[in-house]
Amino acid sequence: MYRNSILVSRSEKLTRIAELKDGEIAGFCAVFPEKSASLDSIYSGKAIVKSSHLVFVDIGLKSPGLLKVEKQHPKLTDGQKVIVQITREAFDDSGEHTKEESQKGVKLTRNIRLANRYFVYKIGDQSSMTSRTAAQFAPAQTLEDSKDSLKQFAEQLLKSNLDPCPRLLYKGSNSLERLLRDSSSSQRVLFDNHEDLASARTYCKEFHPEIVDNLTLAPLTQLPLFEHFGIEDDWENLFTKNIALACGGHIVIETTACATTIDVNQGSADIVTANQEAISCIAKQLRLRQISGNIIIDFAGIQQKTDYQRKLLLGFKNHIEHNVLDVHILGWSMAGFLELRRQKLYNPLTLELTKACESCSGWGRLKKT
Repeated sequence: MYRNSILVSRSEKLTRIAELKDGEIAGFCAVFPEKSASLDSIYSGKAIVKSSHLVFVDIGLKSPGLLKVEKQHPKLTDGQKVIVQITREAFDDSGEHTKEESQKGVKLTRNIRLANRYFVYKIGDQSSMTSRTAAQFAPAQTLEDSKDSLKQFAEQLLKSNLDPCPRLLYKGSNSLERLLRDSSSSQRVLFDNHEDLASARTYCKEFHPEIVDNLTLAPLTQLPLFEHFGIEDDWENLFTKNIALACGGHIVIETTACATTIDVNQGSADIVTANQEAISCIAKQLRLRQISGNIIIDFAGIQQKTDYQRKLLLGFKNHIEHNVLDVHILGWSMAGFLELRRQKLYNPLTLELTKACESCSGWGRLKKT
């Protein structure tokens, strides 16, 4: 009954969310009540023009956001008011060895896009409506209503009074809302508290009414949720660098300013077995930890290009596709490392859930909860 489900569990400082597919953990995310500048949020802001190719916008956050230079828009003057949208959240640019103030600001665009379950609507001189996968299975009237809703909201947004400036015009969906918006009608959604359940029902009545009846409060026999469904250990593994492999080897995951490095250690296993198990583990951890940016993998025993190296790469590609990861595989470096690139939209989940340790000047990290 719950092999394909979403589990929502609240603690004091955050709400933990897990998605199960075919009874296996498919992904984690978290919602922090105090977080304001989320992806896709739209603001009125004031331009800070440094040069013709470098423009920031003050949208009321701790640091101004970097505005992408877009040729289709006229150049801004210093102090000019403008509507912008967040395309990448602020992120910690110095990995695990950091203090909290070393964050890069958000990235912004003037190409505003609005999305619901069925369409993505790009606003501008040449507005466009693009269908999403779910639109293939929706009734014609539902699609028409969805289009009208997006267009009406866009009209209201463009007529918005920019004063007081800066200010938030539209708050982007949080992790749970995005998951609910895109969930299938067969997925059950279990909550361990009334507050999150009520909030989710309100959201779904507007954006995905087909699944409102799927949102339920978990019975006491299924609490705590993560323990009952056997995924508490998977959650705790997010906080460790070392992940054990069944064969006796392990992988080590570390995030620095320029890249996330993953080292495969064969331990008591042979090289082929250790690397084969590591492939599956790495693909899973990339998804669960939401690792992005530059990724470098040091497999065991890889020194030069060989047939084995090509077979290893093919196996890794298959696991990437199975985990539906948007990863660009750059290939093998001269030193025998496998290099990947994944678009950075959010902080890695591990960094979102932890804070720099003040006692050791940021060399370690502590749980926020």
